[in-house]
Amino acid sequence: MYRNIKLHLINIIIMILIFTGCNRETANSRVSSTPRFITPYIFISQWGSKGNENGQFNTLVDIAVTSKSEVYVIDHKIISTLYNTNQVESYRIQKFDSNGKFIKKWGNKCKITGKMDIPEHIAIDSKDYVYVTNSGNGCIQKFDSNGKFIKKWGGFRQIIKNIPFGIPYGVGIDFNGYIYVTNMFSSFKRSNGGAWIGKYDNNGNFITKWEEEFDIAFLGDITIDRSGYIYVVASCFSYYGFEEASIIYKLNKSGQIITNLYPDQGKQEVYESPLDITTDLQDNILIANVKINKIELFDPNGAFIITFGTEGDGDGQFKNPRGIAIDSKGNLYIADTGNYRIQKFKPNPEFKSK
Repeated sequence: MYRNIKLHLINIIIMILIFTGCNRETANSRVSSTPRFITPYIFISQWGSKGNENGQFNTLVDIAVTSKSEVYVIDHKIISTLYNTNQVESYRIQKFDSNGKFIKKWGNKCKITGKMDIPEHIAIDSKDYVYVTNSGNGCIQKFDSNGKFIKKWGGFRQIIKNIPFGIPYGVGIDFNGYIYVTNMFSSFKRSNGGAWIGKYDNNGNFITKWEEEFDIAFLGDITIDRSGYIYVVASCFSYYGFEEASIIYKLNKSGQIITNLYPDQGKQEVYESPLDITTDLQDNILIANVKINKIELFDPNGAFIITFGTEGDGDGQFKNPRGIAIDSKGNLYIADTGNYRIQKFKPNPEFKSK
């Protein structure tokens, strides 16, 4: 009798051990198959260093990519003046292939036609024409892919009847070839002194402008997604003139604001510009946040998804990222200003935003 009880107890213990072991194995397999964090982009390569030679950088300002995945970079050389204020001494646009091989450069400090004076942002259309906003002389300049000057429009000394002009900053191009330019401030001739967005055709002919919603904002970078929605960076100010927050306005094709995005990890808190913005092939929004040294990802509806990157100089790390662009294959390029380099990433196929 006791022997049967003993055997029965042994069988129960064995069954408990088997059951516990199966559960432990299942739990372990669940953990290993679902990593705690998967970055949306994987580092591929980087190029650049500090200096004045070809392929080197001083102050990276903006970046754009052509249909052939050629990379254009605006680079400022900045000096400190007698009163310890920074001043742009010279400027250039450098062109690279998708692997970072230097191709050519153009630009300097001159204000004459075809030269640049404080270029701010750059955009490239489907035919690889290059558009540059120039806050130093208040115009938009158009170049071909070899850097040959084609034309300009706007300008502080060029008064065009019934066409507004201001201080151009951000520039974006939609899939129909229309050019969108943010103007930081208006000309003194306008009764409303707020910032505004101008829309032009690819020859610089004025089409329309939107300004009613931007009276208290400094407008920065702008981009247009594949569906025609417009995203513009705005820095809002308090009544005392201090910057309170930077937000992203999402506008429809008629220029009406339909939602706001709040950078800095999706929190509605105080943060600073400049922020640079682009959209990926799924119309998700990517923001290079210079304050937190990270890239932020939002879905097309403005819902925050994730941040990636950390502060530093290693692969996938950033220091004052200011320019951001996506090529036709979905690869991501970051102008890592504080590290004097361009970083290139590819989409991570394992990452799921939902």
